[in-house]
Amino acid sequence: MPFSLGYFASIKLLNLSTTASLYIAASVSITAVALSVATLIQIGKLNTKVGMTIIGAAVVDDIIGIVILSVLTSIGNTGEIPHIGFLMKLILISVLFVVLSIALGPILGKFIFSKIEKLSLNERLSIVLLWVFIFSMLAHMAGLHLIIGAFFGGLTVRSFLRKGEIETIERWIWGFFAPLFFSWTGFSIVLSKEAFGLPLLVIVVVAFVGKIFGGGLGAFISGIPLKKSLVVGIGMNARAAVELVVANIALNQGIVNRPIYTSIVFMAMITSITTPILLKTFAEKYA
Repeated sequence: MPFSLGYFASIKLLNLSTTASLYIAASVSITAVALSVATLIQIGKLNTKVGMTIIGAAVVDDIIGIVILSVLTSIGNTGEIPHIGFLMKLILISVLFVVLSIALGPILGKFIFSKIEKLSLNERLSIVLLWVFIFSMLAHMAGLHLIIGAFFGGLTVRSFLRKGEIETIERWIWGFFAPLFFSWTGFSIVLSKEAFGLPLLVIVVVAFVGKIFGGGLGAFISGIPLKKSLVVGIGMNARAAVELVVANIALNQGIVNRPIYTSIVFMAMITSITTPILLKTFAEKYA
């Protein structure tokens, strides 16, 4: 639902191109599950039916979102949807990459990391980085974006890391790479009336309505009571770094302009701030 709403709202209300509308649709569709999980843990609702539903749905949502992103980045900036044969080929490649990564990644990882068990911390972490780079390279060779490979490289390697290694990698990322990424995002936004007018309003409304109503409706259809379904919908509404990556790719390819890019960034900020507050309020009552 959020994808469809994002696409048609961008076409009809913002008069954007087909490709730009698809990127906006993707940006409002992906869920930042970490924000919702942290809130559910804080209020002791993670292991409830609602909590497990949010986690399961968000994981599937992220994988589908990554597949959509891989297709979009392969389309490029032509401005039009390619013919159906080419589109089906892209989808097939994306799905195959996801399936093979999930199926073969753990097997290969178990073999490799069993051989480097006695290496030092720095040597093992170098292997981890090489692992992620190889996945990124394979994704690029398959015609997908580098982020697709990096995502599944990290997903498949995590289970082979020791606790101290995970914490070290987290410090690397949040201490060096994350500030660079968010700094670049800040440099790229433009504070203008074009960014904070109709585009921001449309994108934020679509983001909230699509996720809360769409996620809630799906939960309700699956048999979850109405009020609990509302909590599921709210929990699916969080957005964070992946949406910013989508926005940056669209901007770098010239698919969206800076005002639209800025609207997407602020949509991610607004939903990431409001979702934990709303989730805590409603989950404490109904989850």
